[in-house]
Amino acid sequence: MRDTIWREDANQTYSGNGPRTLAVLRNLALSLFRLHGITKVKETTEFIARARNRALTFLAT
Repeated sequence: MRDTIWREDANQTYSGNGPRTLAVLRNLALSLFRLHGITKVKETTEFIARARNRALTFLAT
């Protein structure tokens, strides 16, 4: 799922804590989606990407 939504395999962050930090953020996003009962992760990610302020509704859990 992570590779189709966020293209995790094409990520070019290889040094320092970058890869681990990005993995944590992806896991956080998926967990927040699950908490809100969202099953269409790709569609929801695209919906949030069109207006970044929409992410605040998911963060204010």
